[in-house]
Amino acid sequence: MDPAQSDTEMGYECIKNSRLLGLPWALIGVLWPAERVIVGLRTCRSLRKELASHAQSIYLVRSCKETVAESQLVVDLLRFSRNRVSLKWEYLNSSCENLLKAMTSSNFMPALCYLRLQARLRTDAALLAGVLRSCVSLVHLDLGANEMGPDGMRKLAPALAECRQLEHLNLSRNYLLDDGAGELGEVLGECKALVYLNLWWNEIGPAGAGKIARAVAQCQGLMHLNLSLNQIGDSGAQTLAHALSTCHSLTHLNLYGNGIGDLGAAHLADAVAACSALVHLDVTMNDIGAEGAQRLAVVVRGREEGQEGAKECRALVHHTLLGRRWCLGNGDAGCADRGEARGSGVVM
Repeated sequence: MDPAQSDTEMGYECIKNSRLLGLPWALIGVLWPAERVIVGLRTCRSLRKELASHAQSIYLVRSCKETVAESQLVVDLLRFSRNRVSLKWEYLNSSCENLLKAMTSSNFMPALCYLRLQARLRTDAALLAGVLRSCVSLVHLDLGANEMGPDGMRKLAPALAECRQLEHLNLSRNYLLDDGAGELGEVLGECKALVYLNLWWNEIGPAGAGKIARAVAQCQGLMHLNLSLNQIGDSGAQTLAHALSTCHSLTHLNLYGNGIGDLGAAHLADAVAACSALVHLDVTMNDIGAEGAQRLAVVVRGREEGQEGAKECRALVHHTLLGRRWCLGNGDAGCADRGEARGSGVVM
């Protein structure tokens, strides 16, 4: 390099004439830490900033808490990247406090569009709320398996209301209960761009399902709703069915394992008739008998016959594909004309 070049020019020249961009960022941080002088502090800073500008994805699995230096490296990537960045950090039995504090201090991270965190968020939810307020381009938020609980959801919910571009929200396995579902329901209607919502395994009962249902009715672009392995029962299914009758974009509804009986199935049948876009309904592992199965079968058969040239609907019973035969209910009763009842639910 020309000795007359400035440190900044030397830094950019290093980028142009090397293969550094192919190295893991953690290794780059060891080789060129900003706090040490190697070929000049300004060069180090320029090098870090230029490398960060090319970042597209950050993925790390840890079994212990991250260091402050590691957290700052991630924040540099998010601040300087010219691309839309995906951040996936999974902490096994640990907190992500340092990372969230560093991200909060950054104030503005327009590059972050995909965030996946798996950690102990029960105590860090308030920090995460501060981070979300600075992520103006966030489209995908995956917080599955964080054991957040109702208290964590209470801290996080107001920030979710400000995520105007959010399309994908996964809150599965967070033990939200009815109280947490209520906190979410209060703000969910503000997420107008929401397309996918996963609330699998949150111990949500009829009361929580009602609050979620009222919020979902305001998300006119919602296509996928997963409430499997909760406890909504017949009364929750009734409230949900009433709300979904206005969700004309909904294509996938998963109510697997919710203790729904014949009464709930009857209400869901009315919702299926109203949701013209619905192509997948999973009510397997419920308590639907012959009467409820028959109600669903009549509606499903009418949908198939009335949609000439539309997508083919298929039935899945106990995970066995049976072509166009509709198998609903338990035992040998409650069959549609096209199939045998061998399962406990329907998937369209």
